[in-house]
Amino acid sequence: MTTTTTTTTTTPPPRPQPPPPPPPPPPPTTTTTTTTTTTTTTTTTTTTTTTTTTTTTTATTTTTTTTTTTTSTTSTTTTNTSTTTTTITTTTTTTTTTTTTTTTTTITTTTTSSATTSTTTSTTTTTTSTTTTTTTTTTTSTTTATTTTTTTTTTTTL
Repeated sequence: MTTTTTTTTTTPPPRPQPPPPPPPPPPPTTTTTTTTTTTTTTTTTTTTTTTTTTTTTTATTTTTTTTTTTTSTTSTTTTNTSTTTTTITTTTTTTTTTTTTTTTTTITTTTTSSATTSTTTSTTTTTTSTTTTTTTTTTTSTTTATTTTTTTTTTTTL
C-alpha cells in the first residue's frame, strides 16, 4: 500500500520600500514537498494434512459334521449256515471360514491463510470378504462273515 502526501508553501513578496519607486514585485516563491509512504503486507499460508488408516479383520468358522450309517445283512442258509453282516459308515465334515477385512482411510487437510481456515475431510471405506469351504468325506466299511457247520452223525448198532 502506497500513500503520497504533497505540501505546498507560498512565500509572500517582500514589503515595498519608500521611494525610489519600488521595482515590480518579484514573483512569489513556491515550495513543494512530496512524501511517499510504502506499506508492505505479508500473508502466511499454513497447510496441514492428517491421514488415518484403520483395518479390521473378522474371521468366522462354521463346522458341520454329518454321520450316515448303513447296515446290510445277508443271510444264506444251506447245509451250512452262513451270515454276512456289512456295516458302512460315512462321515462328512464341512468347514466354512469367512474372513472379512474392512479398511477405512480418513484424510483431513487443514489450510490456514490469514484469517481464513479451510478444512477438507475425505473418508474411503473398503470391505473385502473371503469365504473358504472345505468338505471331507470318510467312508468306513466293515464286513463280518459267520459260517456255522452242522454235522449229524448217525450210528447204527446191529
